[in-house]
Amino acid sequence: MPLSILGMPTEVLALVLAACSINTLPVLAATSKLIGEASDERRKRIAVLKLPPFETTPYAVNLECNCGVLFHAGLWKLALSSGAFAGALYSGALPHLKEIHLYGNHIGDSGLQNLCECFFKGALDMLEIIDLSNNQIGDVGVSAFAAVLSSKALPQLTHLVIDHNQIGDFGVSTLADVLSKGALPQLESLILSYNKIGDIGVSDLAKALSKGALQNLVRFGIYNNWIGHVGVSALTDVLSKGKLPHLEVISIGYMHTSTLEDTCKARNILFM
Repeated sequence: MPLSILGMPTEVLALVLAACSINTLPVLAATSKLIGEASDERRKRIAVLKLPPFETTPYAVNLECNCGVLFHAGLWKLALSSGAFAGALYSGALPHLKEIHLYGNHIGDSGLQNLCECFFKGALDMLEIIDLSNNQIGDVGVSAFAAVLSSKALPQLTHLVIDHNQIGDFGVSTLADVLSKGALPQLESLILSYNKIGDIGVSDLAKALSKGALQNLVRFGIYNNWIGHVGVSALTDVLSKGKLPHLEVISIGYMHTSTLEDTCKARNILFM
């Protein structure tokens, strides 16, 4: 497969694949090679990793070091199951990475478990934003991620987005357990919308919040789950007791009560 390196400013590296329709694995292998060959100075400038949805046609892979962006076009759901690509992250090739955006790549539980190995290694401990939306992640993947959080491997994380997945009560309860023990004290945004979380999971999460978890949370999204009156009541109790003192926005959707609305209004929390 013909590859060409474009002549670009010194702060920009680009790897362009001549074919318009190619297999994903060569893209990953070539990208990993490019990361490995980049100078230490350029790797230090890479702050953002974006993998567009898996439907995207893989035309090019760019390392835009001047913008602080590592952009992979069309890496599909094989991205984190690829030994070459996961290995590049695991080896610490991008130690200053601050954001990972994987929306719509369908990496599944196995992909998240591979990513968690990188977290455990401490290879990505500068991360501030993780977006895992729409990735077919379930309780197994979230449980693996919870284990990472319990190890304090992501000390800088402020935004966690895992909506549009398949997370149920078991997964969110596991997450709640590590949060109750002090994980992610600096988290500002937690988005769990469009999953399969019911009253049990929300009640466990509410218990963690009652114990003082996530005191710096600003935005909380749990819209369009399987929450009933028991779960809503548990969240209402948390807010009425003054927990989540910095909360500005809560998104819970149609399943709510007038008591919850009144509580949010009294605290000037935007209710959605």
